[in-house]
Amino acid sequence: MQADPENLPVTTKGNGKSQPKWSSDERLEVLKRICELKNKEGGALSQKDIVAKLRDRWEKLSEKDVSTIFNDGIDKGLVHITFIPPLESNFALKLKSLWPQLIKHVAVGVSKGSAAQVAARYFEETLGDDHTIVLDGGRTVREFVMHVNPEIELALKIIPIAADPPSYEVSAYELMTRLSAKLPRSECLKLPYHRSDLLKEEHAQVVTAAKGADVVLLGAGPFHVGWTACDFVKHLGVDPAKFHENNPEIVCMCGYLALDRDGNELTPREFDMPRSLRTDDLRLMAADKTKTIALLANGEQKCEAVATILKAGIVNTLFLDVPLAKALLDDSTSCFRLLQERPRLTPTRSGGE
Repeated sequence: MQADPENLPVTTKGNGKSQPKWSSDERLEVLKRICELKNKEGGALSQKDIVAKLRDRWEKLSEKDVSTIFNDGIDKGLVHITFIPPLESNFALKLKSLWPQLIKHVAVGVSKGSAAQVAARYFEETLGDDHTIVLDGGRTVREFVMHVNPEIELALKIIPIAADPPSYEVSAYELMTRLSAKLPRSECLKLPYHRSDLLKEEHAQVVTAAKGADVVLLGAGPFHVGWTACDFVKHLGVDPAKFHENNPEIVCMCGYLALDRDGNELTPREFDMPRSLRTDDLRLMAADKTKTIALLANGEQKCEAVATILKAGIVNTLFLDVPLAKALLDDSTSCFRLLQERPRLTPTRSGGE
């Protein structure tokens, strides 16, 4: 639930000659605080409760003011409400039951395309100062960064999963920078773009920190021309259509890792970027239930990609929207049959490089 500061209405009394009870700035601040309280404490919070919590700051605040300011915000399109079900919703429980040895958390947002917002609210509650987070690139992780509330004021250590090209507008490096701008007490651990003896120590330090991360946020990209996961390769100087034609075994991308249908990592030479984590690193981390290796994905079109990533055994937490959750649980699809196959849980090598 967010308040947009533009064009907040101001009401006046009587014939309009008297002073308004609230200035525009005050109404904005009250609206923001109401939204924060509703986000934190849920629908059970009454107008009376809100007045009691805000009265120390605004003695003149009444229950009618709470109702009027909040409803005005909704009417003007300044407050946007997304219903987020409990973590253990029916969809979540069904998905967890498929692979209970792998998946520790599932959250399904009711609104289409709401996975990133659900994830942002979850991590605002669970992340703490000095936690380390590794970010994938991609649009869904960008949406997560956009939805993070800067008022949580966390001091994180933020690491990109790869030294991806700066020209890619949703690169992991770009998202690391955006998140650190929202949380200015945070520290960016920068993976070197180049490999040389001079940079070995810096590279090793970032890889070690990434392997010890508390949270990894990953996106899922079907490997088809026209999708971000495939079109990204043009930023590596490669034609996406030709690359797709020459690599038909690639099903999806996750963390800039190319996966085949069995969840194995493929290593086309064009993807030779410095990385902080590889597939087997993610498997080891996903097996550790104290860590959250999360996949953020929306839409039924990503069903096969998500099923493949789950089979790879590289995530232990899912943030999805309802269309994607429904598609994964549809027992008439090849995705559901893929989900019945056992995930890989044993790493074969270790890896950031």
